[in-house]
Amino acid sequence: MGVRISSPVNTNMGSNSQIIAKFTIDHVLSDRIGLHRKVGEHRHPQCLTKNYSKIFKQPKKASIIFNVFNEAWSTLIRSVFSILHTAPLSLVEEIILIDDNSDFSFLGERLPEKINFSIPIRLIRLKERAGLIKGRNIGASLAKGEILVFLDCHIECNDGWLEPLVAQMVENPTSIAVPVIASIDRLTFEFSHDPFSFPQLGSFDKTLNFNWFSIPDEDRSQDRTESLRSPTMAGGLYAIDKNWFHHLGGYDDGMDIWGVENVEMSVRTWTCGGSIRIAPCSIIGHVFPEKSFYRRDPTRNLARFAEVWLDDYKSKLYRRTSFAIPDSFKNTSSLQKRKELRQNLKCRSFRWFLDEIFPQFIEPEDKIGQFGFLHSPNLEWCLAISAAGEIIWEQCKFQSYGNRPLEQLWELDSNGQLKSFGQNDKLNDTELKFFLKFELKLITTLPHVITVFQDPPLWTLPLLMCPSFM
Repeated sequence: MGVRISSPVNTNMGSNSQIIAKFTIDHVLSDRIGLHRKVGEHRHPQCLTKNYSKIFKQPKKASIIFNVFNEAWSTLIRSVFSILHTAPLSLVEEIILIDDNSDFSFLGERLPEKINFSIPIRLIRLKERAGLIKGRNIGASLAKGEILVFLDCHIECNDGWLEPLVAQMVENPTSIAVPVIASIDRLTFEFSHDPFSFPQLGSFDKTLNFNWFSIPDEDRSQDRTESLRSPTMAGGLYAIDKNWFHHLGGYDDGMDIWGVENVEMSVRTWTCGGSIRIAPCSIIGHVFPEKSFYRRDPTRNLARFAEVWLDDYKSKLYRRTSFAIPDSFKNTSSLQKRKELRQNLKCRSFRWFLDEIFPQFIEPEDKIGQFGFLHSPNLEWCLAISAAGEIIWEQCKFQSYGNRPLEQLWELDSNGQLKSFGQNDKLNDTELKFFLKFELKLITTLPHVITVFQDPPLWTLPLLMCPSFM
């Protein structure tokens, strides 16, 4: 049901290509789609017969919180209308928009007059930039609902997305309920999700970057409505009991903008008595912009996470990252408060988390090995590992070191094992011989024994291994 809208964006903003560069999405197409549309049915058939009648008897209502910073007009308002069109309003207390001091003029001038919906919409304008982390804490402190639902402001929901999240809160108030995140293409706005696919689970790599992994076949349930235990969450979309959120300490206000907070909250939730579960019958589509409007350096956030929650693992993390932590940082009062929070909550160790919650994690050695890129002699092709864990060839991306993709970075550890640096994968002997076609000892004789503070070496592969010559 597409309704054309009159965009408040200035018509002389420039060409469509300039607008795409500004918003990183096709804003013109988004306007043409309208503020209202149905995305179709993307749930597994078993979800359609699931009975959620219990949650309506004494309903726990949700406060739905959006953080807004320089968001395209139509994606923002369509996100709000999508909530209203797909969620039972008896379960919605309010929608809270935290305007993080946006500087797009149409947001400041037009937003108040457009807020006239069927449930309370609260607009909170921040006088200075706070970032996602602090903004969500502000929203949580103002929320009237018993359940907090945090959403990004470029989403569209499948029918019935809210009920599974609320049902999980009713059943287990100390859990975090995470919807399945479908993809909305930033240029075509096509909503993509296979209802028969199994959701992926959240994880992280050796340097605590969030990623996904597939559910092992033996763990796949025949009941496709059953919630799934996940070590981590992506963090953009989830529901949590308000009292439990505050009991856990909310977001770490000492962190900046966004980044790492999702992994930190995941570890904190599990080790302090909670859980994270993906609700397969809750489907929310998300536009993944090409870049973020938030300028950020995750170094501080990663360091705070390490100092409070990682115990002995932090030394392994620091050896695999390019920053050093001054002693003055480790003794800040805000950091001490987070350490006291962990102590007061009697949280378990990070070792417990790895052993009991994330046993799939391949822990790096204490010793630093060699790091490098395996490429063709003409620097065109690089060996990489895909998101699905498959070893592939792809074109080399030799920009600055910081921009090189982790999936092309390999580690040769002190035991002579070649591993993907960016994911929890390693090559077995058969794969090694098939893909490299030469003995590992030829690599170990290279004179490059480097630290992470230098540019990694480039290990050249034989010509016959490269796609151009195969």
